[in-house]
Amino acid sequence: MLDESQRQLWLFRPKPLDDELLSSWLVRCAYANLRKLHAFCSQVWGARHHFWERDVDRSADIRLLTTLAECTSTPNSRVYMTTLAAYEGILFECFKRSGELPWVMPIVKRGRNRLGYGMQFCPQCLATDEKPYYRRLWRLSCMVICPVHGCYLHDCCPECGASVTFHQGDYGMKLLPFENVIRKCKKCGLDRGAAPAMTYYGDSETRLAAFQRSIADVLRTSWALEPGAPVTSHIMSIAYFSGLHDLVKALCSKSRTGRLREGCARALGMDLADEAPELAGAFDGFRLKERRVILKLAAWLLESWPERLVTLANEYGVTSSYFISYKKQPAYWYQSAMELYLDASHYHPSEDEIRACRSFLKASGLLVSKNNIQRWLGRYYVDKRRYIKPTASQ
Repeated sequence: MLDESQRQLWLFRPKPLDDELLSSWLVRCAYANLRKLHAFCSQVWGARHHFWERDVDRSADIRLLTTLAECTSTPNSRVYMTTLAAYEGILFECFKRSGELPWVMPIVKRGRNRLGYGMQFCPQCLATDEKPYYRRLWRLSCMVICPVHGCYLHDCCPECGASVTFHQGDYGMKLLPFENVIRKCKKCGLDRGAAPAMTYYGDSETRLAAFQRSIADVLRTSWALEPGAPVTSHIMSIAYFSGLHDLVKALCSKSRTGRLREGCARALGMDLADEAPELAGAFDGFRLKERRVILKLAAWLLESWPERLVTLANEYGVTSSYFISYKKQPAYWYQSAMELYLDASHYHPSEDEIRACRSFLKASGLLVSKNNIQRWLGRYYVDKRRYIKPTASQ
């Protein structure tokens, strides 16, 4: 527990900026109070705190958040909004502190180091910020273009290829430097605000940029236009993102949907072997290069939903079972399109048809069983003759 001296207001109390990530705010709080990050956190939370050895933006506990709220005189609700847990009900249904979480990129940690590429940045945002900071949007796999400046994000240092570890800016230094090190690459010293901004060109990139702006709007408002519906029809963001995640997951699959992926790329004039040869795997774990390609395909499919998907799926023989996972309930806008246009299973008889079939079997003196009703209705049934063991004479 913290004593009263540790719960006092800090001398300098920066407030979280617009969409600022918790870890970014913590770093700014330490530097504003002229302390190195680890020394500052040890003074406030004790030497045995280990939240920098975890994904602090996902695993922050009530003790950390309460202390931040009290020492910076910030409302608890505003502090909570700096965490990735605040996306619960907007981006995913149920938040988890560890393990796979839809749309949240893993940082792949080893001690205080990060080996993964789960943090992105926009060089123009960092360059134009009065106080440079890192956004929550930059932790999401569905974002590859900055919705403000329209340039591609970076998921690593463009100079040395190191992952973005802004919390290590003062590591190895005896004293806190005068310059702001939150923008500095720990490995090569590159100023991330001076990194080149990768612009886009071409129709598919322009479509992707508009798609990215719409995703940012959905995250901000929690409402989305229903794909394939009139422009006045809106759905909750969690249903939109659930269906979209199922779609990108299918486009990354190693199953028959791989043909669909190639068909989409061919329709867009893209060469997958050149742009991203390794596209099979978990979307949230992909680097920016692969996610950019998959999102281009998804944006193109959603532009004319579900006609383009149905046309390609029929052409390549991909049925609804390849798109729908029975481990969870899919979003209805996604599921209805699959079941209406791509369901190749037998028809589903009504209760009246089943009742009539049962009466017919009974009147004909035939066996009235579920399996027999299935057989007479032309649905899947088990042929019992397959299980009769042959006699010795046979």
